[in-house]
Amino acid sequence: MKQLYCTLLLLALSGAYLYAESGVDALEQMTSTNLVKRQQASQFLIQQQKEFEKKLTSIVDGAFPKEIIFDAAKVLGQNKSETAAASLAKKIGLDVQGRSLMTLITDEEVHPISTALVKIGIPSIPAVIRNLAESDDAKVRELSLEVLYRIERDKDIVQLRLQKALAAEKDLQKQARLQSALKALAEISLRFSGQL
Repeated sequence: MKQLYCTLLLLALSGAYLYAESGVDALEQMTSTNLVKRQQASQFLIQQQKEFEKKLTSIVDGAFPKEIIFDAAKVLGQNKSETAAASLAKKIGLDVQGRSLMTLITDEEVHPISTALVKIGIPSIPAVIRNLAESDDAKVRELSLEVLYRIERDKDIVQLRLQKALAAEKDLQKQARLQSALKALAEISLRFSGQL
């Protein structure tokens, strides 16, 4: 966790240094009456956010301890980082293990990767459907179906998405997995119907 915070701090400081070096404070320039200054500041901030998301996604993709990956996932989810959805979906299996602390109470703390995918929302759907079709791990498929249901919040819409994926799929093994997800949907919807 300390490593992630150090990485984020260095990223923030490097961005602040680059902007301070040019004598311009990006946030102050966003309130400028000068259109060119606002546009420059806006472009700088957008670029910094892209770099920030890219570095956090590389943490998710990397060989870091799960606690560090969980913290990166939490930040990516909070920022609704669409570009991180595929990487997060690949790591959803880490949520099976959950956090090691028993005192945690929120779903975000127990399943940070799943929660990040839910916060990202619609852009996460292709990646979790890919998990449903491709993963051999039953728990990964269950978590992916839960994420899909929590994003859509409607059993019928989830069913339509799964039926569409099934109709487009040519591989028999992937078709079987998607069929299995359709069958499991009733249980998932009952489990989450009171929580949404």
